[in-house]
Amino acid sequence: MEDRVLIDAHAKGTRRFRFSLKPIYRYLRRQIWQRLTGSFRHYGYAAVGFGDPLSLTEFMERHENHETQALGEELMSRIGTVMPITPVPLLCLSLVNGARNRAALLQGVTENVARANALGASIYLPEEDIAGTVEFGLRTLRERKLLTISPEGEIDITAEGQRLAAFYAASIEHLLPVSPEHR
Repeated sequence: MEDRVLIDAHAKGTRRFRFSLKPIYRYLRRQIWQRLTGSFRHYGYAAVGFGDPLSLTEFMERHENHETQALGEELMSRIGTVMPITPVPLLCLSLVNGARNRAALLQGVTENVARANALGASIYLPEEDIAGTVEFGLRTLRERKLLTISPEGEIDITAEGQRLAAFYAASIEHLLPVSPEHR
């Protein structure tokens, strides 16, 4: 629910969020129905990273002018370096970079996990293996009706799915920039 709100706010160029009970009602109704029918599954995983503390006293001594801007940039940089990589953004990064079947997706995710490990990025994959992570991510995106998968394994992303895939990929692409040969 919140990803769509953030994407819409960004598209409109505003930082204001319109509150509506309708999405909350739909979400609760769906959750209750899934629990009653035994089809409830978690949407995904959340992970938290903690970085080194920032001494505001020392920071203000180093930045006498434009403290607010410099502080914002410093905090965003620190958040970016400790941002944990979770399955759905990892999968979305491969989708945004052109993977359109299970084999290409598995290869892209495998390469990105290796790159993340080599760079020392914090990565959280609750599945036992990368193939399980890919299947979890695909199931999550398919249940949200963001993509379909043909019997042959070809992936078709909806327009809404493309927007959300770009949103989630953007959350980790600063940790795993795409090399020119992968563009």
